[in-house]
Amino acid sequence: MLEQEELLGRLEVADAQSAAALAVCEQLPSAAGRLSEAQSTMRAQQSRCSELEQAVEQGEEALARMERELEALRDAQSDADESAQQREMARSESERRAAIASEQRAVWS
Repeated sequence: MLEQEELLGRLEVADAQSAAALAVCEQLPSAAGRLSEAQSTMRAQQSRCSELEQAVEQGEEALARMERELEALRDAQSDADESAQQREMARSESERRAAIASEQRAVWS
């Protein structure tokens, strides 16, 4: 009789283990579906991340181009300012000489 009780106890444990295994097996398709969805989402996010990385790279290249263009404009402005200053100095010198020449003509007249 002890053997039968022991056997019944083992059968109950085996039955409980079988029920637990069956419950896990029943959840597998759902878990597999969720895993598949997660993988699809991950692939989409990786693709979006690559697109964003490319956009950042293009933005950095555009910024570098604009910085070079700005520097070229500054150089051109500096050259123009220097040229204007030289023209102003030449004009002032020309006016000074014209005034001197006018004074000399007035003295000779």
